[in-house]
Amino acid sequence: MRIERPYLAVIAVFFFEALAFSSWLPRLPEMRAALGLDEAALGVVLMGMPAGALAMMPLAGWLSTRLDVRSLNAVGMAILLLATAAIPLAGSAPALFAVLVAVGLGTGSMGVAMNAAGLAVEKALGRSILARCHAFFSIGVAAGGALGGLAAAQGVPLAVQMPALSVAIAACLLVLARPLPRDREAKESEGPRFALPTRALLPPALIAFFCLLSEGAALDWSAIHLRDGLGAQALVGAGVVAFGGAMALARFFGDAISSRLGAVATVAWGAVLAGCGFASVALATSAPVAIAGFALAGLGIAGIVPIAFRTAGATPGLAPGVSVAAVSTIGYVGFLAGPSVMGFIGELIGLAAAFGAVAGAMAVVAILSARLRVREVGGQASRTGP
Repeated sequence: MRIERPYLAVIAVFFFEALAFSSWLPRLPEMRAALGLDEAALGVVLMGMPAGALAMMPLAGWLSTRLDVRSLNAVGMAILLLATAAIPLAGSAPALFAVLVAVGLGTGSMGVAMNAAGLAVEKALGRSILARCHAFFSIGVAAGGALGGLAAAQGVPLAVQMPALSVAIAACLLVLARPLPRDREAKESEGPRFALPTRALLPPALIAFFCLLSEGAALDWSAIHLRDGLGAQALVGAGVVAFGGAMALARFFGDAISSRLGAVATVAWGAVLAGCGFASVALATSAPVAIAGFALAGLGIAGIVPIAFRTAGATPGLAPGVSVAAVSTIGYVGFLAGPSVMGFIGELIGLAAAFGAVAGAMAVVAILSARLRVREVGGQASRTGP
């Protein structure tokens, strides 16, 4: 079966965005040790990412009404690659905070840009592909975790790893991302140029917030929990790999699952499964059990976030880029704030118990799933708000 070039382009964007973001996460334990930060101090430093994302996402929504999809992704990826390449230059906590603000600007921009690209390609192809796009994001997360863990194990300096990776990703995307559509529908829309979540967007926005908060917590703190909490020095990247790999596997079947079960059931049962996974991490007394818990959590969350973004993009009265930006602003702030919240909770009650709190967040998602209403998008059942 022939695979369309725009589809290949958009999955490349999802993959490389995740690879750039996640490849430095297994190096967090050594960065924390080098800067002499405890859990709470690291949590404060990591707040730089949600601060940058929160500032950027409304602007990215506005840019989606001015730029075509390809240009929007080029701007966002350039910011992200420059920011991640600069991470090794941060020699103090304030400097790292500033660099992570720039990382947040890049991830905030890409949170809008790559989902807008996925929706544009869905429309062009006439079939649902967004869950599979997010599968390649998860593959990128797992690949980044494996790459960062391997680099750490081999003693590769972070100052070599990150700039070299940014250059390689930029070179790949110059070739692979060229077929991205130059969708201009958002430029012609009559809706507002900026949008905060309306009543219709609030349920998917909150669902995205809690899921992405849990995802960010798992990605940023799994290595520290495995190394410092469970003594698994050789497996510092295994939590990221298990979580991202399980999400990727599940997302390859996400569109078929949501079509068969419906959006509400997919969200509800996925949240229950993820909650059980995070509870297993909280209760684990050995690294293999915790790693299995991360994998179970990844399987559960996998199908939820694509549904939230698809329903946002189908909301009547708003340009798709603007509505995706509104939900992304809430969702990705959760993703980037999750690590900071985990740091504060971990300092108070311990990191294992903090993962128990994440399990509670997934229970909230299961409850919120009842607030979604079915709406047909591209021939599949999706949801808007009440």
